[in-house]
Amino acid sequence: MSISQFFELSYMATLSPEHRTLNMTDARESCENLRVYSDEARHELELLERTWLIDEFEQSLKSVQNYKSTLEHLLREAPDLVQYLQLYAAVLTGDYPTWKYNKKIVAEWDAEADPASPIPSLIPWQGPFHVSLNAAESTVLLFRPFFELFYKAIFGRNKVLPKRPKSHKIVTIITAAFGGWTIIRHEVLRLFGTVCKDPEYMLLHNLFEEILPLIFYLYHTVFRGGDLQQWLDVLFRMSLLFITFRRRNYDKATLCQLSDMVYHMRENRALTAIMEQHLCILTEKKVEIFHSVLRRLVAKTIFHIVVGKPLLKQTITVSYLILFKHS
Repeated sequence: MSISQFFELSYMATLSPEHRTLNMTDARESCENLRVYSDEARHELELLERTWLIDEFEQSLKSVQNYKSTLEHLLREAPDLVQYLQLYAAVLTGDYPTWKYNKKIVAEWDAEADPASPIPSLIPWQGPFHVSLNAAESTVLLFRPFFELFYKAIFGRNKVLPKRPKSHKIVTIITAAFGGWTIIRHEVLRLFGTVCKDPEYMLLHNLFEEILPLIFYLYHTVFRGGDLQQWLDVLFRMSLLFITFRRRNYDKATLCQLSDMVYHMRENRALTAIMEQHLCILTEKKVEIFHSVLRRLVAKTIFHIVVGKPLLKQTITVSYLILFKHS
């Protein structure tokens, strides 16, 4: 697709006919992939069988020094991991703060002062799961007048969309809105077309033709599908979306992630080849599954276990975040 075609066509227009018609399999899978914030997602714990817990300890994760301390601790506890990093690279996948501070650690590494450090073998990676969640949240909040009416239409007049709706509610209404659009889309476009002088129509047209399908298919179809080039195309659209939304942090971070990918594709073909084969495993979702479990088992004080509830074998503290990024 040329640059001119890229900007002329909405994301919906670039999709295959199968993707323009929503079926219940897609809707169910989308909700399951993004539901870990609202339940334990126990069936997905099976995906963690190859994940190892190195250690658990209490550690704040609010500064680059915090992340350095965490990384140093884990490397001390896992000498085999240090040996691995002397030969291979490891992708660090996480949310925005994790991505940001890990990039700082790599950028501030002093080769002369610490030539044997494994830090240059670390590759920070912006977590696609959080990209999807933040895009969905920003969409619902910015288009709140529409989604408030839509929420009442679905759940009843007396139901009010929360000021800060939880992620599973956001995903539900976005899925419902996109599914409804696929039903009436052909007739609406036949009557009004893709260009209209009415600004309200064009605003909603952009919502339904560009934003909703982009969010709906971003994680569970494009990323998990593993096509690197398609993922980069969608990530470019997502970066423009964050810039348009003026979404703090993610507007710059997504562009930076694209810049990193362009660099690797030009300078590191071996790494690019691995990403082309294994893109779908570079996700931080395992971390969020454990966070979801912890929220149900751990009280406000992080090491205080809730009495009367079974403690899962895999229960860990938030500092486990850094380990998952090596899995």
